[in-house]
Amino acid sequence: MKKTVTKKVTLKTTEIPINTFPLSEWFEKYAVYFVVVLMIVGFLLREFQLDFLSLWTDEFIIPDQAAGVFQGKSILSHHDNNGIFLTVLVFLNYSIFGISDYSARMVSVILGTLVIPATYFLGKILFNRFIGTIAAGLATVSVYSVFWSRVSRNYASFELFYLLLIIVFWLALEGGRSGNSANWFDRNGIQKKYLLLFPFALLASLLNHQLTFFFIFTFMAYGSAMALWNLYQKKDGRFTNKYSWILYGTLLFMFLFYTPFMADIIRPVAGLVMHEEGVLWFIPRWDIIFQMWASADPAKVFNIYMSVFKVDFPNYWWLGFIGLIVAFFVQRKSAVFLISLFIVPLMLMSFVFYDPATTRYLIFIYPFFLIGAGVAVYGIWRVIGLYLLPPSLAQRAVINIAVILGTVAVLISFAPIKDLRALIRPQRHGMVARGEISNWFFSNWREASQNVKAKIQKDDIIFSTMPSGTNHYLGIDSSLWFRQMHYSEYVKRYISNEKIETTAPNGTTYENFVETTQRFKRGWVFADYYFYNVMTDPRVRDYVMKNLTYHFDACTDGTVQVFSWDHDAPEPPKSFVFELGKSPETQASQQFPINMPDLGGKLKVKIFVDGEAIDDDREAFVVINNAHSAYISKCLTNQRETVVAELDAKWFQPGQNVIQFGYNRNAANDARKGFAVYNVSFSSE
Repeated sequence: MKKTVTKKVTLKTTEIPINTFPLSEWFEKYAVYFVVVLMIVGFLLREFQLDFLSLWTDEFIIPDQAAGVFQGKSILSHHDNNGIFLTVLVFLNYSIFGISDYSARMVSVILGTLVIPATYFLGKILFNRFIGTIAAGLATVSVYSVFWSRVSRNYASFELFYLLLIIVFWLALEGGRSGNSANWFDRNGIQKKYLLLFPFALLASLLNHQLTFFFIFTFMAYGSAMALWNLYQKKDGRFTNKYSWILYGTLLFMFLFYTPFMADIIRPVAGLVMHEEGVLWFIPRWDIIFQMWASADPAKVFNIYMSVFKVDFPNYWWLGFIGLIVAFFVQRKSAVFLISLFIVPLMLMSFVFYDPATTRYLIFIYPFFLIGAGVAVYGIWRVIGLYLLPPSLAQRAVINIAVILGTVAVLISFAPIKDLRALIRPQRHGMVARGEISNWFFSNWREASQNVKAKIQKDDIIFSTMPSGTNHYLGIDSSLWFRQMHYSEYVKRYISNEKIETTAPNGTTYENFVETTQRFKRGWVFADYYFYNVMTDPRVRDYVMKNLTYHFDACTDGTVQVFSWDHDAPEPPKSFVFELGKSPETQASQQFPINMPDLGGKLKVKIFVDGEAIDDDREAFVVINNAHSAYISKCLTNQRETVVAELDAKWFQPGQNVIQFGYNRNAANDARKGFAVYNVSFSSE
């Protein structure tokens, strides 16, 4: 019979032995296979229906940059937060599988999937396999992680390569055994092979995102904390070991760059060799920071980041923070490192480097939160194993199997599976994830562009609220910006563009746009949600709706609207353009007032609706004064036409009345989903 050897557990130490329950020989041997299963599941979640959605606003940057290489453009002209690394990988993927949205996103899928074993490995080397496995399981089903692995942006790649940077750093600094060697590196337990690899890992992370610079603060926090602990313990070599030198460098660094009076001296000097934005990232503006601390909501940015944890794992997000405390009872040095990895950057991004405050910037420290949750779960099972189960039972393989499989199953069952399902099986464009995870809106540039591509002539002017979207799907590079406002970093608000005195087509201001539509014979306007927000001058929006032809069938979900002008085929006048029914959010129009004369003696009022795509007699209806409603008869053609509905005159009152249009989603014969309305008029009899 094989003799089972277990380590004696003592309550005098603050560190829990890592080779007792629930870590038996079975788990030590087979944990890696379980991680492989998680990788397969994670890949399928990230790859499923990958190209259903069009590329979104910022997502065009890297794919188009990579595709430009085939046209002779330089890949080194990249300026998107150092996303050059992902651009190179997308280019290589294009070279093998061809240029497509699927190929562009597949790189992120692969890199996001590799985050799963990387999270496991870091959890393993910091603590143990059980903690690494739990963290990997959470990374597999995290809606936050899955979302950023399904888009061609440099966030999944940044998450992975920052993890690899941290792994290399830990193995370099803590991977060896300290001894009495005459060599300073050997004496301090520094592994030279990983130390030599570290610059390459750092460069790879930097080439994915400039937020890698937060590693400096993790490095300083961890080394300084360990140095202070050694000083407190009065350990030999406490003034000359690896931690003490980190502490000395930290004190000098903080004095030069993070004391307000020295920062004011260093900032202009740094500006000579760095871009202004980079200087602000590196050397904070203390006057602005003090204003934020004194504001009515100093924790605003912190709450934005916290919302990610609370929404991603709403039933047990707190485990990630409890685990930071439990970690001190598992492995003290690793606990200090985990806090330096997670809490230090989180606090700096929340209260110092707070602008811009966007949830995606949490991605590079998110795996450390998951490892913290794994530590908390491990602590719970340690208590069960030590105090509730007999040692002989705790070491049985079947118990270990039940523990790991049961724990992961419970955690997954309490995860927001409904949100995950909606993310990987989108039914339409728009918001595919909750705003706390990502507030990005997917507009259907692909369908809108392809539906009118054959109608566009060579010399047509193309305006777009997102030129990269129309350029990408129309296969051109001549789309013009259609925005009349811009955000001023100087005054911190949106301001109007200055008119450009030129004969070239442009939509910089209202005057420029109107002149362009009058000077050039034909043109198109592609408009997504930017058409309705502060970026578009209301006068321009009104001009487009009243004077340009609206192409109702260009986009079935209404996320992109297409207008055109043609001097040879002028558009009949319109009062407005609103469409209903293309999406669940557009089931009813806004209310608008109308003035009616005294209808005394009149029995009926007819409403004439200039509309399009009313395909069923019970598809469109009108509501009068929030009290009465009637269906509008269907259109007889596929074009814009005037249809009528007969109303009771008693529904109206002399003077101002309120009308509203609605869409009946249960219409039986709605061949083209939704309808549009351009003009409304009334007559009485």
